[in-house]
Amino acid sequence: MPSFFKMKKGFIVIFIFIKALSHAQFFSGCGSGLNANLYGLFSDTITNKLIVSGNFTKAGNINCKGLATWDGQKFDSLGTGYETPMYGRQTPFIHFQGKLYTQGIDLKLQYYNYSTKIWTKLNDAFDGVISSMVIFNHELFLSGDFRKIGLLKASCVAKYNGFKFDTLNERLTYNYVSNLCVYKNRLYAGGNFGSETNFGGIAYYENNQWHPLSTGLVGGGPPEVSALTIYKDKLYIGGMWFNIDGKFNPSCVAWDGNKFISVGILQYIGGQPATISKLIVHNGKLFAFGGVDRIINPNPPYDTLNTNFGAVWDDYQWCPLRPHFTSFSTAIETYKDKWYFNGYETMYGDSLPPNANTVEDSINYLGVYIANNGQLEKNCSRPKSNVKTLTSIYPNPFTNSITLENIFNSNEANIQLEIINSIGQKVYVTTIKKSSKLQIDLYFLPTGIYYLKVIEATEQSTYKIIKSE
Repeated sequence: MPSFFKMKKGFIVIFIFIKALSHAQFFSGCGSGLNANLYGLFSDTITNKLIVSGNFTKAGNINCKGLATWDGQKFDSLGTGYETPMYGRQTPFIHFQGKLYTQGIDLKLQYYNYSTKIWTKLNDAFDGVISSMVIFNHELFLSGDFRKIGLLKASCVAKYNGFKFDTLNERLTYNYVSNLCVYKNRLYAGGNFGSETNFGGIAYYENNQWHPLSTGLVGGGPPEVSALTIYKDKLYIGGMWFNIDGKFNPSCVAWDGNKFISVGILQYIGGQPATISKLIVHNGKLFAFGGVDRIINPNPPYDTLNTNFGAVWDDYQWCPLRPHFTSFSTAIETYKDKWYFNGYETMYGDSLPPNANTVEDSINYLGVYIANNGQLEKNCSRPKSNVKTLTSIYPNPFTNSITLENIFNSNEANIQLEIINSIGQKVYVTTIKKSSKLQIDLYFLPTGIYYLKVIEATEQSTYKIIKSE
């Protein structure tokens, strides 16, 4: 994955570049910014401030130990007595029993009392990091790569009732659980445990047992889930894998509680599965961030779109984000209807690669997106497609040959046909004479999903076809 790195005090910092028109400003810094790296962002609904965490010691003119708040105008401290957050990892924050919880660099869970403005840490230390926290059945569930909490043996998932830690009745994995989510009164866990279990990187907990989702996620060596969120009554799963239920359906999928629902094919350079690291719901749409530069939409007109490490989904189609990321941020959050990103001292708001006309937006590790009135997405509305109903192509699914009937729109004598596979490769191209009924022999194609393009002068139609055994 192309990205730009710089070593600073032993940590790898990801540069974020944005491509735009020359001299156009995309980002604004937050005051004078931070003096070192930012790793975590959390929009706190109790204080109505954006919490920022990292290994910085100064936020604006405030001295701090890697934890501060931003109200849209200025930085401030957040209480006393806290341990510096985890360096280099985005430590999660959560509200539980009226307090704010997070993990400190000493690997102990700590909480902030909003009344006293004092941080208190629990006695038992984890032997690894906490990557996700959710509330389920009135208890705080935690996941990560830990094996012990104090003297308690825990296998990557544990729970806390406000007084003590406990484990679940059944072990899920000893590898890594990166995400937890509660959906339809079930606890879902995603991570990198596809090689150790038969769950394929995603499972749910019910009746004191872990259960697989259908046949799970396959491929990616092993499949890995790195993002879970609920959008329009479905659980959306993001990560890196190849197949679902025997079909090529990489990197992002929806789950309705019983079955997987395709949301298209998300890919990276060369047709490889994308790596989705963030799923965020904002203003009625789902935003996906990560290593994705091409998407094939699952619904008519089945169009292929190019994007740069981000896209937005409206429950029917994907649309590219307006900024052209050449790398993706590790910390992304919306606050007061604006998008905040972490970065280095500057973000490029002009042409890439940088040239003599390039202007850098100074942000000092924390930037707010200000172009396009702060909205990342492009206008996703498209002209009505000229795709016709699939009744004009039969049989579909087909085994050896397929018939095209009355699908041509223009008066052109010669028509070009293209068949594209699910990873965007052209597997068949031919030019034919126009006819009201044509039969094409496609016995040589492997089973799978394909897209038939009919190209007539300035018009083009796309059809989804399926080759069966």
